[in-house]
Amino acid sequence: METLQTTFADFRNYVRRPQYSQPLAEQPGNQLTMTTRHFLAGYPLVLGILLISIGNMLLALFTAGEVVFKPLLDRYSSSAGILLIALLIAVTLEEAIFRSILRLTPNRLRNLLALALWIPLGYYYHSLKGMSNEFALFWTMLPWAAVVYGLNHYLKRPAVFARIERFWQANFRWIFYSVGVVYGFMKIIDDVGTLKDAEVLLLPVFLLCSLLNGFYFGYIRMKYGFWYGVAVHVLVLLAALAPEAIRIL
Repeated sequence: METLQTTFADFRNYVRRPQYSQPLAEQPGNQLTMTTRHFLAGYPLVLGILLISIGNMLLALFTAGEVVFKPLLDRYSSSAGILLIALLIAVTLEEAIFRSILRLTPNRLRNLLALALWIPLGYYYHSLKGMSNEFALFWTMLPWAAVVYGLNHYLKRPAVFARIERFWQANFRWIFYSVGVVYGFMKIIDDVGTLKDAEVLLLPVFLLCSLLNGFYFGYIRMKYGFWYGVAVHVLVLLAALAPEAIRIL
């Protein structure tokens, strides 16, 4: 087993120089047990991240008095199984949006571009519906689906994807940082409205914790594989849930 110092040093070195490489789980001939053994050997850093998440949630609870997860715990208080399934689905979707694209494939790039195209269409949907009729959604989705279909065929052309992948590899460092920073800022958007007066001074602490999680999830995804990133994300979320769950119960 590795120590906290060695696991943190490996994480720190990766964040300093992010490498576009094939995760262990996706390497040919690599067995699931071998990848899982390597992953479990890094448990000291995982425990450190979990403790930081718990501390961050306690700090938010005692300063802002905001019970972040109370509505979620109240909704699923009768069934822990349903809560775990809901968390797994939510985390999987979040990881798919933010970090599956770190390891580039034509399908992942197509999905990212399809989502990017759908966001403005969804934003202006109600305006379009008011100007046209109840079939606005159909007329909105029709050109979107056509563009996605064309992207699917275009991106799967070997010459096209090879050029994109070379660009991705050459600029992966900034892509990795951008994904982590965007994730970190999006996770604290709700905190901005709950902090008052001197509590605003704690915002950098919450931001640093969110950035740490964003970079750590990306590191796990690129070192081990997508589902290992999902597993760590779920553990961090459960650790953040724990103080409020104990407090409510």
